[in-house]
Amino acid sequence: MKKKQVSVITPTYNRASFLPECIHSVLNQSYENWELLIIDDGSTDETKSICETFASKDSRIKYYAQDRNTGPSKARNRAITLAKGEFIAFLDSDDIAKPDRLSLEVEALENCPSASVVYSDLTMIDEIGKELGEFRLIHHDPKNFLPHLYFRMDVILSTVMVRRECFETCAFDESLPIQEDYDLCLHLAKKYNVIHLAKSLTYFRRHKVSLSAKKGGFRESELQVVKNIPMREIEESIKNSTLSADQKTELYGKILYNREEFEAASQVFMKIDSALAKFYLGNCYLKLGKNASAVQSYRHSLELDPSHAATLNNLGVALFDKNPQAAASDFKQALKLNSSYIDPKNNLKAIETGKIPCDMTFKELRRDLLAYH
Repeated sequence: MKKKQVSVITPTYNRASFLPECIHSVLNQSYENWELLIIDDGSTDETKSICETFASKDSRIKYYAQDRNTGPSKARNRAITLAKGEFIAFLDSDDIAKPDRLSLEVEALENCPSASVVYSDLTMIDEIGKELGEFRLIHHDPKNFLPHLYFRMDVILSTVMVRRECFETCAFDESLPIQEDYDLCLHLAKKYNVIHLAKSLTYFRRHKVSLSAKKGGFRESELQVVKNIPMREIEESIKNSTLSADQKTELYGKILYNREEFEAASQVFMKIDSALAKFYLGNCYLKLGKNASAVQSYRHSLELDPSHAATLNNLGVALFDKNPQAAASDFKQALKLNSSYIDPKNNLKAIETGKIPCDMTFKELRRDLLAYH
């Protein structure tokens, strides 16, 4: 029996220096029945000549050029309409697929007919391809994936494969300049089962410029996405999950917090006596300008879990106005707990240059803290 075809979709815009490695990674797949659709979204570098050279040597590589930069959503949507495969896999042009990525993701979907979407872990690399470490995404039971997604995007698009028929009802929102992948994953998760492969199958490239420059923009777009979801849908999703009663309550509070409904979220977190709940309660108070209450909540959190680095960082932010020395000590302690933690590094630099440290960690730290918060 012939293996089902996979359409790999790669939007690109002025990424000529990374494209050959990305294309070679698809050429080197152990799964051979694929097509690669490269949508050039108005590049002004050597992208066209690179893609045409590859396409002339392998008919499975299809290159399409657009006259102007209209954004990755429009490019991906166009590719989906052109794709012939039964499965759609995404791979950004600066990322690299490991040789067994397609085969393992197809196998996962074939072995689980009830699932329509699969995503995997990844290995983070820098701009020159140096490995920074594995980034293990949180594994959720399929019934609990959607409610957790309302709080945090735990999927990297370059690891995702989707059954083609899903795009009969879902598409990328072309009005979103960023976080369009988050919006799509929410729509997919509302209608289809999503499964996770706990194996790194993609090299994901971190760019230094985007890390700091886009942080605010990502949060703004994330808020736009989550605020568009009616609370009744969120409540129903939590209700239908297999989480315990306490877990449902905590997640509900975290989703309210993610929607920046800080007063309502604080009322939820006040009822939960856990280190994480007190961390978020402190964050609510900090966002509401109640620094003294925030300090009290953070200290309560640290009594329950002294190893919570994000609580120490945010305690320093809340304390600085009244006690700069203690704040600096908290930032240093947070760094001792996790040397890769960016916010306390920035806060200590701010103190050194005579500025007020203000890098609050908005959410709990991920398990693998390589570049994200």
